[in-house]
Amino acid sequence: MKKVYFAIFFLSAMLFSYLSRPHSLGVKLQQNAKTYVDVLFSGKAGEAKALMTPSFSSELSEEFLLNVTGISVPVTFTYDGIDARGYRMVGASGETGSRVLWFATDGSVKVTADTAIDNILGSAVMLCTEAARSNPRGNCPVSGISYQFSETDGLVYCVSGHLGEGLTINSNECELQRIEVAEELNQFLEAGFDYPDKLEDIFTISDGVYGKRGGYSCPDNGYNYYELRNGQIYCPFHQNLPQEEMPQ
Repeated sequence: MKKVYFAIFFLSAMLFSYLSRPHSLGVKLQQNAKTYVDVLFSGKAGEAKALMTPSFSSELSEEFLLNVTGISVPVTFTYDGIDARGYRMVGASGETGSRVLWFATDGSVKVTADTAIDNILGSAVMLCTEAARSNPRGNCPVSGISYQFSETDGLVYCVSGHLGEGLTINSNECELQRIEVAEELNQFLEAGFDYPDKLEDIFTISDGVYGKRGGYSCPDNGYNYYELRNGQIYCPFHQNLPQEEMPQ
């Protein structure tokens, strides 16, 4: 057992000695780590992406990387071993605690992962879902890659995988709901109430007999509420109107 411990200690010492040489991999890792966090801190997202491996860089848009701009950076980084993500470099910051960077083991000395980015990637699914609902023909706010959108079935797919098997944006549900809202408005007017300025007024004016408290939101995007425009029910999300003319 003592021989095993000695062998491990000897190999570790040899590796540390190698990494500490002036032109060694260890020095390159330290230099690249410092350069990377400095350019990212300064908001130079394009330069930071150039210091990442292609696979890591492709997952992140320059705009998304600006979320880590200004985060306190460690003065120095030290080698802390190797794992599935690559060579691990650890730096300590008084404001944010430890920050870990991983570098590729293929000799490129490029960043494969960063705990500062890991922390904000936790919101990727939420950000991507909101963006897809708001603009299914737009781009993923995390990777910057364009969505794949099917007009036929209303399915939005994120190449980066944030939407899983895809997110259904079914405008048929919205169309049906707007027709129901129109019928509710008809009943409200037939009851003798004046034409409302806003849909949410239906509930207030009728003391809850008609309408819905707070108004009606689109079933495909709960952040968008129906409006009365030119005598019709308008959906800001789908930006279209029901075919039936509304009473004035």
